[in-house]
Amino acid sequence: MRNDIKRFFVAVLAACGLAVSAANVAAVPLTLIPESGDARCAIVVDPAVMASGSSTPGFNDSAWPTTDVALQTWSSLGLHNHMGSMWYRTTIDVAQPQSGKTVWLWVGSTDGAVKAFVNGQAVQGGVEPRKNETFKLVDEPASYGAPLRFDVTSAIRPGANAIALFATRGAGPNEIGTGGLLSPVVVYAEK
Repeated sequence: MRNDIKRFFVAVLAACGLAVSAANVAAVPLTLIPESGDARCAIVVDPAVMASGSSTPGFNDSAWPTTDVALQTWSSLGLHNHMGSMWYRTTIDVAQPQSGKTVWLWVGSTDGAVKAFVNGQAVQGGVEPRKNETFKLVDEPASYGAPLRFDVTSAIRPGANAIALFATRGAGPNEIGTGGLLSPVVVYAEK
């Protein structure tokens, strides 16, 4: 099933105008985050938790529950009215990125803002631009339903990589009760 999901997201990335194929992801294989479908997650009640070390590679998240970001929303996790933040963490293995190629962390969909960290280093990202829009890197891109892309080139390394995403849903109407990540997250290299 995960291979079917990978093929689907290659098609989605291509539809977003990103040239993704077996040829251009060979250096850093297209990697669903996480491969198993489960990421560790923790609800954040106190904003000071942002500085607690949750983004660092050695952080112990073993007591955190798991979630499948492609299937579970905050509402399905019992957090329908949570207007705040949640950490998502996982570790992935990647091959040596090809020199001179940009490596991206792609978030298929989100409800709110996302800060991304790779191996404890904050990375900038932006909302995938629509036709005639410009892609702009910022510290904490925000959207509802639009894909986000983070440049992780300077932070990714061969072997194990700690990925941490800090998702925040702000105050406002919330009839659907989504929140956080709403679809798979992928790491890929440009052609």
